[in-house]
Amino acid sequence: MKNKLIANVGETVTIKERLSSLLVAGIFSLGCIFAPSIISNYIISFTYPDVISFNRLETFILAIIPASAVYFLMFFHLSITGKNYLAKFKPILIYSLRLTAFLLVVAFIFNWHFTTVLDQHGYGTCWKRSLYSETVYIKDAEECKKRGSEVLRKPRSAY
Repeated sequence: MKNKLIANVGETVTIKERLSSLLVAGIFSLGCIFAPSIISNYIISFTYPDVISFNRLETFILAIIPASAVYFLMFFHLSITGKNYLAKFKPILIYSLRLTAFLLVVAFIFNWHFTTVLDQHGYGTCWKRSLYSETVYIKDAEECKKRGSEVLRKPRSAY
Protein backbone atom coordinates (compact mmCIF):
# COMPACT_ATOMS: atom_id res chain seq x y z
CA MET A 1 0.00 0.00 0.00
CA LYS A 2 1.48 3.32 -1.05
CA ASN A 3 1.65 6.36 1.13
CA LYS A 4 -1.15 8.70 0.06
CA LEU A 5 1.03 11.81 0.36
CA ILE A 6 3.73 10.41 -1.91
CA ALA A 7 1.18 9.05 -4.38
CA ASN A 8 -0.29 12.55 -4.83
CA VAL A 9 3.01 14.40 -5.31
CA GLY A 10 2.82 16.74 -8.26
CA GLU A 11 -0.94 16.58 -8.62
CA THR A 12 -2.89 19.78 -8.83
CA VAL A 13 -5.04 20.71 -5.88
CA THR A 14 -8.53 22.15 -5.87
CA ILE A 15 -9.28 25.83 -5.29
CA LYS A 16 -10.70 24.93 -1.87
CA GLU A 17 -7.39 23.32 -0.88
CA ARG A 18 -5.49 26.33 -2.22
CA LEU A 19 -7.55 28.75 -0.14
CA SER A 20 -7.19 26.50 2.88
CA SER A 21 -3.41 26.40 2.49
CA LEU A 22 -3.31 30.19 2.11
CA LEU A 23 -5.25 30.54 5.37
CA VAL A 24 -2.89 28.13 7.13
CA ALA A 25 0.11 30.05 5.77
CA GLY A 26 -1.36 33.22 7.22
CA ILE A 27 -1.77 31.58 10.62
CA PHE A 28 1.83 30.37 10.63
CA SER A 29 3.06 33.82 9.60
CA LEU A 30 1.58 35.37 12.77
CA GLY A 31 4.38 33.98 14.94
CA CYS A 32 6.96 35.53 12.65
CA ILE A 33 5.12 38.87 12.64
CA PHE A 34 4.94 39.12 16.44
CA ALA A 35 8.54 38.01 17.05
CA PRO A 36 10.24 41.46 16.83
CA SER A 37 7.90 43.05 19.38
CA ILE A 38 8.31 40.09 21.74
CA ILE A 39 12.10 40.29 21.47
CA SER A 40 12.11 44.05 22.09
CA ASN A 41 9.99 43.53 25.23
CA TYR A 42 12.48 40.97 26.52
CA ILE A 43 15.44 43.27 25.83
CA ILE A 44 13.78 45.96 27.96
CA SER A 45 13.13 43.39 30.71
CA PHE A 46 16.83 42.49 30.90
CA THR A 47 17.59 45.99 32.23
CA TYR A 48 15.40 45.19 35.27
CA PRO A 49 13.10 48.24 35.33
CA ASP A 50 10.63 48.88 38.17
CA VAL A 51 7.78 47.04 36.41
CA ILE A 52 8.23 43.98 34.20
CA SER A 53 5.29 42.35 32.46
CA PHE A 54 6.24 38.79 31.62
CA ASN A 55 4.19 36.30 29.63
CA ARG A 56 5.61 32.78 29.58
CA LEU A 57 3.71 31.92 26.42
CA GLU A 58 5.73 34.47 24.44
CA THR A 59 8.95 32.48 24.84
CA PHE A 60 7.24 29.41 23.43
CA ILE A 61 5.97 31.49 20.50
CA LEU A 62 9.57 32.50 19.80
CA ALA A 63 10.66 28.87 20.06
CA ILE A 64 8.30 27.63 17.34
CA ILE A 65 9.35 30.22 14.75
CA PRO A 66 11.66 27.85 12.76
CA ALA A 67 8.88 25.32 12.20
CA SER A 68 6.33 28.08 11.59
CA ALA A 69 8.53 29.64 8.92
CA VAL A 70 8.93 26.33 7.07
CA TYR A 71 5.22 25.57 7.31
CA PHE A 72 4.48 29.08 6.04
CA LEU A 73 6.72 28.51 3.02
CA MET A 74 5.22 25.08 2.35
CA PHE A 75 1.61 26.18 2.43
CA PHE A 76 2.28 29.47 0.65
CA HIS A 77 4.05 27.52 -2.12
CA LEU A 78 1.08 25.14 -2.32
CA SER A 79 -1.43 27.98 -2.53
CA ILE A 80 0.51 29.84 -5.24
CA THR A 81 1.58 26.96 -7.49
CA GLY A 82 -1.34 24.62 -6.90
CA LYS A 83 1.02 21.64 -7.12
CA ASN A 84 1.44 19.21 -4.24
CA TYR A 85 5.24 19.19 -3.86
CA LEU A 86 5.20 19.22 -0.07
CA ALA A 87 7.35 16.07 0.09
CA LYS A 88 10.26 18.12 -1.29
CA PHE A 89 10.18 20.23 1.89
CA LYS A 90 10.61 17.16 4.10
CA PRO A 91 14.41 17.45 4.76
CA ILE A 92 14.10 21.13 5.66
CA LEU A 93 11.06 20.42 7.80
CA ILE A 94 12.83 17.69 9.77
CA TYR A 95 15.74 20.00 10.64
CA SER A 96 13.41 22.86 11.55
CA LEU A 97 11.36 20.56 13.81
CA ARG A 98 14.54 19.39 15.56
CA LEU A 99 15.59 23.00 16.05
CA THR A 100 12.12 23.84 17.33
CA ALA A 101 12.22 20.98 19.84
CA PHE A 102 15.59 22.22 21.10
CA LEU A 103 14.30 25.79 21.34
CA LEU A 104 11.23 24.64 23.29
CA VAL A 105 13.55 23.10 25.89
CA VAL A 106 15.56 26.34 25.96
CA ALA A 107 12.33 28.35 26.36
CA PHE A 108 11.26 26.19 29.29
CA ILE A 109 14.65 26.68 30.98
CA PHE A 110 14.60 30.41 30.21
CA ASN A 111 11.15 30.85 31.78
CA TRP A 112 12.27 29.09 34.94
CA HIS A 113 15.61 30.92 35.13
CA PHE A 114 14.24 34.40 34.36
CA THR A 115 11.51 34.20 36.99
CA THR A 116 14.04 32.86 39.51
CA VAL A 117 16.35 35.80 38.80
CA LEU A 118 13.45 38.23 39.22
CA ASP A 119 12.70 36.66 42.60
CA GLN A 120 16.36 37.02 43.57
CA HIS A 121 16.32 40.69 42.57
CA GLY A 122 13.47 41.26 45.04
CA TYR A 123 10.56 41.62 42.65
CA GLY A 124 7.02 40.94 43.83
CA THR A 125 4.01 40.01 41.72
CA CYS A 126 0.51 41.32 41.20
CA TRP A 127 -2.60 39.19 40.78
CA LYS A 128 -3.24 38.29 37.16
CA ARG A 129 -6.47 39.51 35.58
CA SER A 130 -7.03 36.12 33.96
CA LEU A 131 -5.25 32.83 33.55
CA TYR A 132 -3.82 33.88 30.18
CA SER A 133 -2.73 37.40 31.06
CA GLU A 134 0.85 38.38 31.69
CA THR A 135 2.44 38.30 35.11
CA VAL A 136 3.46 41.73 36.36
CA TYR A 137 6.65 41.78 38.41
CA ILE A 138 7.06 44.91 40.53
CA LYS A 139 9.62 46.51 42.80
CA ASP A 140 7.05 48.69 44.59
CA ALA A 141 3.71 47.40 45.93
CA GLU A 142 1.98 50.66 44.93
CA GLU A 143 2.31 49.68 41.25
CA CYS A 144 -0.28 46.94 41.73
CA LYS A 145 -2.74 49.42 43.18
CA LYS A 146 -2.16 51.77 40.23
CA ARG A 147 -3.07 48.91 37.91
CA GLY A 148 -6.19 48.05 39.93
CA SER A 149 -4.86 44.75 41.21
CA GLU A 150 -3.91 43.23 44.54
CA VAL A 151 -0.38 42.33 45.56
CA LEU A 152 0.13 38.58 45.27
CA ARG A 153 3.67 38.50 46.61
CA LYS A 154 5.21 41.56 48.21
CA PRO A 155 8.51 42.80 46.87
CA ARG A 156 11.44 42.22 49.16
CA SER A 157 11.90 45.96 49.65
CA ALA A 158 8.39 46.14 51.18
CA TYR A 159 9.11 43.62 53.96
